[in-house]
Amino acid sequence: MEVLIYTRAGCHLCEEAVTAAEALRERFGFTLEMIDIEGDDELHGRYLEAIPVVLIDGVERLREDDHRHGGLEEALRAASGA
Repeated sequence: MEVLIYTRAGCHLCEEAVTAAEALRERFGFTLEMIDIEGDDELHGRYLEAIPVVLIDGVERLREDDHRHGGLEEALRAASGA
């Protein structure tokens, strides 16, 4: 399973999403990649008001603070079929 988080520097919600993902990585066995939207005009325009955005295996699963209150764990369970 692959988890991608669109982030940007100085985004406290992004930092929380990355921390949550790192805490769940070993249990769910996924690879984790972060992409800073500031380096890509298209991503910046698409996600500026929505970050952090979490994709699991290429499918957008969470936006903004959806990762809070177990949202990321629930999304990982759903994506893994558990």
